[in-house]
Amino acid sequence: MVGIECLKKISPICISKKLGLYLKNTETDEEKELVNDLVVEDFNKECKRNKKFDKEIYKFFADNYYNKLFSDDLSKLNISQLLSLISEYILIFDLTPSKDTIITDDEIFDKYEDDIELAKQLSNTPIINPLDEWEIEHKFLYLFNFIEGDKSEKRNDLDEIFYTGFPEKILNIMSNYIAKTYIKRREWMYPGYEYYDNQDEEYDAKINKLIEFGNLYDSIIDNGNEYLKVDFIIETLISAEKSQYSLLNYISLIEMLIVNSKNSSRSEFKRKLKKFISDDSMDDSEKEYVSGLFYDIRSRMIHGDFDKLKKELLKYKKRYMKNCSFDYGEFKEENWIIGSINSFLRHIVSNILYDYFHDNKKICELKKENKLNEKNNYFIYLFRKLKRKIKSF
Repeated sequence: MVGIECLKKISPICISKKLGLYLKNTETDEEKELVNDLVVEDFNKECKRNKKFDKEIYKFFADNYYNKLFSDDLSKLNISQLLSLISEYILIFDLTPSKDTIITDDEIFDKYEDDIELAKQLSNTPIINPLDEWEIEHKFLYLFNFIEGDKSEKRNDLDEIFYTGFPEKILNIMSNYIAKTYIKRREWMYPGYEYYDNQDEEYDAKINKLIEFGNLYDSIIDNGNEYLKVDFIIETLISAEKSQYSLLNYISLIEMLIVNSKNSSRSEFKRKLKKFISDDSMDDSEKEYVSGLFYDIRSRMIHGDFDKLKKELLKYKKRYMKNCSFDYGEFKEENWIIGSINSFLRHIVSNILYDYFHDNKKICELKKENKLNEKNNYFIYLFRKLKRKIKSF
């Protein structure tokens, strides 16, 4: 189960028909009890940090940001009642697989006792929520945030307030809600952060974007193979969050999404990659140069040529990190540079995936595109012919 940052009383909203993914309030007794327990647990944690929190919580949820969200007069409720009320307004993702979805629930394990028959069925239907993998609700929201998060002045990404799948990831519930209030805004004043004016405005903007993205997702995921491809992309992105060398994750996705496997080359890579660099300070030649540098760094790394890798990294530092200073007690110089490249590549991958979902035809055509001219094709043909003759001796 995934809980998100917006508070609202709603009827269930279908986010993805292909997944059977719905946004809703808690409905079953089990859901209500679980969410209420999480809210109480988080409230108690806040009380340990701030002895006055049990009194302050009333003013936070009566703040003008929530714009009379709650029909009850909060001042008349005791703490237990207030927490229960908040739990009722929390939005969660729920999966309801059916004959119309491309996935199924884990009841399939009970249906087929024979392992061979079970394996056959699973090969046709990607199974949802294996016990030791991220749940689909978390992965879908992660993908949405990765692609849509920085595409507007006021951020579109939706924070998770809790996640109860594996690996369990209980986040801060109260602090997420309180951070939005006018009281906290005046206290913190994050530079450059664009706040929504009230809860209704934020809910409408973010949930409408989520619904739109769900429609785009459904238009791409028309079969099990496409589901597994996108699932692989998400898993690769999630694992990149934890890796110092996540540039390998990002570059592998770049090659998978836009490079023609029949013409995988440095020139093909940098020619296509430059299209997705949104840094206005770079002209086309500069974008092509840094794309080639990314390719060289990736090649040195995967082939274990660390002497040349360091030279390539220093090229990047000299050209793009002139004003940066490093704490060498925290990371090696090479790792500071790689961290900067990771951030650069992450943004590029986000741009590619944005087009993958918003203009899939464009990405597919770009991937197939082969710009080798006839002369180059002829020389490649001669080279391959010569190679075959040599092998035949």
